[in-house]
Amino acid sequence: MPATNPFSPEELSAMQAAGVTPPVISEQMLAYCHIRYALIFVGFIYLVLVLWALLQSGMITKLADYCRRVTKSTQHHKPSFPSIFCFYACLTIILTSMMFPLLVYSGFSLEHTFGLSNESFTAWFVDLLKAKSVSIVLGSLAFWILFFTINRAAKFWPIIAWAALSTFLAIMIFAMPLVFDPMFNRFTSMPAGELRTQIESLAGKANIANAAIFVVDKSKQTKSLNAYVTGLGSSTRIVIWDNTLNKMPTDQVLAVVGHEIGHYVYRHVYWGFALASACLFILLGTIAMYHKALLSYLPKRWQIESLTELSVIPVIMAAMAIISFSTDPIFSSIGRGMERQADAYGLTLTKNGPAMARSFVTLSEADLIEPDPPALIQFWFFNHPSIRQRIESALSHN
Repeated sequence: MPATNPFSPEELSAMQAAGVTPPVISEQMLAYCHIRYALIFVGFIYLVLVLWALLQSGMITKLADYCRRVTKSTQHHKPSFPSIFCFYACLTIILTSMMFPLLVYSGFSLEHTFGLSNESFTAWFVDLLKAKSVSIVLGSLAFWILFFTINRAAKFWPIIAWAALSTFLAIMIFAMPLVFDPMFNRFTSMPAGELRTQIESLAGKANIANAAIFVVDKSKQTKSLNAYVTGLGSSTRIVIWDNTLNKMPTDQVLAVVGHEIGHYVYRHVYWGFALASACLFILLGTIAMYHKALLSYLPKRWQIESLTELSVIPVIMAAMAIISFSTDPIFSSIGRGMERQADAYGLTLTKNGPAMARSFVTLSEADLIEPDPPALIQFWFFNHPSIRQRIESALSHN
């Protein structure tokens, strides 16, 4: 049974005049969204509690001792890369095991319950193993860079660590579409045809005629629709999910691609990287100034006396989770600004507000996105304007 439509009479009138049918807001959609909202809080709280329990129980201290012994890393405050890798891999396995029921529910069961997944449990589990394996390698490298610079660079370590980790992040963003994404899906250049010609025409109008356009086989995993821009420099590309091409009419696909071209032209991936780098600079500077005081607040039973002990890794992970959760409103607001900018550019490019509005309706119904989420949820976590706001903007664009 459909829920109450949140659109005002004026909005409904504008939609009717443009030939746009409001999205069907079903109880199923609302139930799915509300569970997703709850899982944001549950996942955050559970992760922090698990990390705290591991530290409080003494398991982290024992794990650090074990990894140093196995890798023959004799310097307590100068862990070698093998010891860091061993510790981070074991910690990841422990965390994944302890959070596995939540991961299965949020990543597999929930999607199947609401008819959004095409993936078998085996395929989902293999993807999870791949993701955790990548996380172990990249996380180990990041912590090794941090510990190495702290130990070798004396008072200048925050600047050197920031430069090294920012470079590492840039390399990861560059490599994402070339190395990591193909581990999970197949990417192919968009085939020749009328749609490709129309997309290339839009790209030409935006002065990015040579932009790479790829199609990804997301249909093997999900029924949802999407497209995105990824990569840095020569790896930058527009990626369209095959579901989007298969389930959206041409005018809506062009509206979606116009939006992504906006991200491409405004270099939003670069701005995202710059923002992450700036936050890293502030974080490292704060740690450098106050690390002694911060360490003194930690419980004595955790046996952490230095920033470069293996046991400090879960503390940093918990701190990052808390900081990320606390600052979500800031980054969500920045994200919404970028999305509005991309929407406006796409509308200027396609000059088809009704098609973009209809694409938002299609996305809302296909992906079970609540058109008008609770204000607090949108303020705190939504890095896109609401579907309702985006439809209104599309239809009011001149």
